[in-house]
Amino acid sequence: MATTLKEIMAFLDGENLKYKPEEEKDFLVTGFRMENYQNPEGEKRLVMVVQLYENGEFLEVLAPKAYMYKEGPHALAVFKACMFVSWRTKMIQYEYDPIDGEIRAVIEFPLEDSTLTKRQFMRVLMGLPSIIDRFHSVVQGAIDTGELTMPDDDEAAAAMQLFQLLEELKGQDPKVVKETMERISELLKKTKKKPPETL
Repeated sequence: MATTLKEIMAFLDGENLKYKPEEEKDFLVTGFRMENYQNPEGEKRLVMVVQLYENGEFLEVLAPKAYMYKEGPHALAVFKACMFVSWRTKMIQYEYDPIDGEIRAVIEFPLEDSTLTKRQFMRVLMGLPSIIDRFHSVVQGAIDTGELTMPDDDEAAAAMQLFQLLEELKGQDPKVVKETMERISELLKKTKKKPPETL
């Protein structure tokens, strides 16, 4: 069962996403334009590789050279920042190559005898650039200054406020419910993020 590169290409075609296949090597290259993230060349674009291993039984989606930090005084802060992002989010992990200083962001998982669904794949494909974009200031800040700063997490704050507002609705009259629902609508607008645009 597992999956094939052709099946993944069909998922991408179905979403009108651009990519460049390397079928003989079982991988393809794609990418996204970014809102906050800047690659080491200073461009707001993220190159990504989708790779199959073990006859399609293992999937890896990665952003090679997402960051570069070979040597310098901020190494501990950089590694802490990468670990922090991994801790705060689902799926993503960072890998480091001490030879050239490459820091890559990766999501990988075994398929074994299961079939990869389009929904699974798109969650991984769209999740990786979204997380990198959201936490870019944390990682880049550590590289530049050696400081580990927490992001302004509007999404988490809005979610907490939503919970509190929903609690307020219990047993209230219709006027209060209407006013609260309007406040909830405003908070929901803060949590909506546009999906990244493909290169």
